[in-house]
Amino acid sequence: MLTNARAVAVPMKDGKGETFRMHGRLGGERCRLALGTQRKADAQRLVHRIETAFAEGVSSTLWPELRERLPRITFQALADNVGWKEPQLEPQVKPTWEQLRTQYDAHLLKEIAKGNMRETTRSRYQQTIKLFDGYVKAKQITTLEEITKRVIENWKLYRIAEIKRKPFSRGGTGYVLDTAILRAAFNFALSEEMIAANPVVSEGKPGAKPTNGASPFSSEELPKIFEHAGLDYLGVIVLFRTGLRRSDAIRLQFKHIDFKAQQIKLVAQKNGKNVRIPILPDLLSALEMERSKRNAEPDDYVLLQPTTGKRYEVPGKVLYERLKALGRRAGVNNVRPHRFRDSFAADCFLRSLDTEEVAAYLAVTVATVAEHYSEFIEERRARADAKMRNGAGIVPFITAQEDVEAKSKLRLVRRSAWAEFTTAWCPAVFL
Repeated sequence: MLTNARAVAVPMKDGKGETFRMHGRLGGERCRLALGTQRKADAQRLVHRIETAFAEGVSSTLWPELRERLPRITFQALADNVGWKEPQLEPQVKPTWEQLRTQYDAHLLKEIAKGNMRETTRSRYQQTIKLFDGYVKAKQITTLEEITKRVIENWKLYRIAEIKRKPFSRGGTGYVLDTAILRAAFNFALSEEMIAANPVVSEGKPGAKPTNGASPFSSEELPKIFEHAGLDYLGVIVLFRTGLRRSDAIRLQFKHIDFKAQQIKLVAQKNGKNVRIPILPDLLSALEMERSKRNAEPDDYVLLQPTTGKRYEVPGKVLYERLKALGRRAGVNNVRPHRFRDSFAADCFLRSLDTEEVAAYLAVTVATVAEHYSEFIEERRARADAKMRNGAGIVPFITAQEDVEAKSKLRLVRRSAWAEFTTAWCPAVFL
């Protein structure tokens, strides 16, 4: 207990001024403790704060402040007398990968609720995150600080090898999308201050490499596919004549088909853009036959599983596997849904549609079409160039020699006209 506390000025040892001490009784005994200041006002304030801290006891919030302002020996004597001890800080819990995974999935659900993301997109994100989760657990990694750039780069190599082991892997380029998804997850961790920097280095925009994109069927492959299609004929003709993505093709309902106007109208699931596609004669015949056979209602799905009669579930893995089997029957390599979309685009270009029209049918940007189908655009341009060279224009082509002679004659005519003008109007010049 502290009593009779007061600030007292004491001359300094060198005689050049004075310093202040606190005199009083501490625990029943006299005490003289340095206050560490040469200003009277500061000394008096310190004494007052010390008395307040003693009155409030160990729970006083003044003790941390006094620890910073008083000399160490003085503060220790006061703290020991009242029984105050430095509070032990709980060890900081380091954010874990499991914590990020849980919080990020909750974030994706919020984005879906706000209309910023589709459920199918979340499913694709979860697929990548699940794959990465298995990788870090195999490496016995738990905290986020353990996930360094080296770990991420090793994971990329692991993913490339895993993808290449699968049939129709297209060179393992799918890891670019996996990397983009993982980078988005760690960007979320960065925004939540769970990490100091994003360890995932981007591999570029998924699908931005044209060489990994378009791969339409050839004019020799398509007849083989249709010949062996069998029960999958309707699925093949829908994919080829509409260019719809697999996710949109399995969502296609008869209410999306305008038989009178011979058009298909729906909203693309991937980007929410409106799709309007003309129904060509062979597709129209197949759709009318299917509607009549099933006496289909507007809400009925167009494509059903041939073996069960049930609709294809998202993301359409059953359809994918059936097309692979069809490719084996037809002797055509790498038959998959997206190749029919590429074939639709190539067919559009061969029918002389321009880039903007193809982009509208595919519900993508003109830039995307230009990147992925550049060879067909160049082929169409080459045909246009040939027409320009071989077609009849306003005037025949002028050869280089004819051009030189024409320019020479024109210069002579101009000079003669100028001479006549100057002679007529400025005779003095020639005297």
